[in-house]
Amino acid sequence: MIRIIVGTIVQMYREKREPEFILEILERRDRSYGGFTAPPYGLYLNEITYNPPLNQYESAF
Repeated sequence: MIRIIVGTIVQMYREKREPEFILEILERRDRSYGGFTAPPYGLYLNEITYNPPLNQYESAF
């Protein structure tokens, strides 16, 4: 899914589309309106941030 999101954002940038275009894609409920699927290489999980931080729940366990 992240590859589709990245591809769609890249395509939007190239076509100079406004951010509202993502809402149009979602409302159509048709994958063909989204952008291309980005290649898998070069994409990796760098960091996860939880809000609120999970350590506030440590005393509950």
